[in-house]
Amino acid sequence: MWSASDCSEINKGLQLSYRMCSGRELAPDMQAAYVAALSEYSPEDVIAALRRCYTEHRGHLSTKDIIDRLPAKDESGDWPGANAAWAACPSSEAETVIWTTEASEAHHEATVNTDDPTAQRLAFRELYENKVKRARDAGRLPRWHQTLGTDKEGREQPLRDAERRGLISAETVRGLLPDGHSGDTELKQLMGGIEERMGEDWIAEIIRPLTSRPDWGCDKTCGTSGDHAALARELQAKQKELSDKHGYEKKRLAMEAEINRRQRWRDDA
Repeated sequence: MWSASDCSEINKGLQLSYRMCSGRELAPDMQAAYVAALSEYSPEDVIAALRRCYTEHRGHLSTKDIIDRLPAKDESGDWPGANAAWAACPSSEAETVIWTTEASEAHHEATVNTDDPTAQRLAFRELYENKVKRARDAGRLPRWHQTLGTDKEGREQPLRDAERRGLISAETVRGLLPDGHSGDTELKQLMGGIEERMGEDWIAEIIRPLTSRPDWGCDKTCGTSGDHAALARELQAKQKELSDKHGYEKKRLAMEAEINRRQRWRDDA
């Protein structure tokens, strides 16, 4: 059960991460649905996942994006709750998903005869919980498997996340990804959805903590604490450059790559 302070911090984190990722505010009814889907996890894990979304993800932020970034742990020995299992289900044939046999069967049975999302969700919950109960009563453990989506570029992240969480093996992931795949999808995702954030307010969101916390992070290229006040000034100068419409997109993409490179130094410190 989350405490009142946990709920407050998570709601603030949801709003900030959603705004930073998608460039839009999260509607109250949607926020309540997100909280319900995440309530099965510890508040510390949810907050950690939201911080990863803040720095890694760009574009629409779904509950699946958050759940996929929960701290690493071996989750293969038990079934997710019904809300978490539903949140992890694919929304289209383009998505790659790693799920249990019970979740895939319940999803198919719940969606085959209706297009109403509410009816699908309610049917899924009942079907899934019954299937999991029967599996537990029979002494079976969860069996995880992947269903590859038609979007080949979108396959790497869910497969890597599933490997990190102990759901599928590294050998399985290697066999499903092209040889020599460099893992550049993360950078592509950082750049994704940038057309939705034409304003510069999101830059200020990153500059503000740098100016208020000069000890934030570490510049590992020189082995000393980074001069983050200087970094903030540098970013502010780059932000000013963006007012010149000539080469606007190119400059903005380069700046976002630099911001995230610095952010990864902080996270690794």
